[in-house]
Amino acid sequence: ATLNEQYFDPTFGGLDWQKIRTEFAPRVRRAKTDAEFHDILEEMIGRLGKSHLSILAPEYFEKFESAKLSARKREKELAAEKKLNNKDTTDDEDDELTDDEYKQHGIGVELRMIGDQVVVTSVEQKSGAQAAGIKPGYVIEKINGVSMKGTVGLLLSSGISQTEMRYALPLELVNEFLNGEPDSSVFLTCLDENDRVREFTVSR
Repeated sequence: ATLNEQYFDPTFGGLDWQKIRTEFAPRVRRAKTDAEFHDILEEMIGRLGKSHLSILAPEYFEKFESAKLSARKREKELAAEKKLNNKDTTDDEDDELTDDEYKQHGIGVELRMIGDQVVVTSVEQKSGAQAAGIKPGYVIEKINGVSMKGTVGLLLSSGISQTEMRYALPLELVNEFLNGEPDSSVFLTCLDENDRVREFTVSR
């Protein structure tokens, strides 16, 4: 129903979407688990032949949210440690930020999944990332202390496929992990062009 009402191509690429619904309906009714149901839906929308279109199970979002909250908590801890080390005595209100506030300001990178690695594919001119020394090709190992390899493994355990995650995860990492409050910082651990581990404090 969602695709029937909202799909960008009303001709469905020449497919009869209602006929496909009729074909899959008996299998959907026989599905015994949520996972089986999601697999059937994935097969169904696979008929449309669009690589960016997939089913993400609720477990994916639950585990991603858990990882995001860990990253935000660690970011606050690292920021507090940095202020303490700089002997900065400025009062800092510890108000919870809304999702909209977190998504307003970024560091100026685009990401892509290559295998199980999160790779920087472009860096904007005059961005926080460029100022910090991050370059295209760098592999992000940790964001605010949260392991990307561990996060990928956690999400795969929710039933999402590598193909589905390759399209969903990079954008979500930018929106939910890298973006944040203006003039705040995100703390990255990366592998550089020589596979050396380097740490960066990147301004938003």
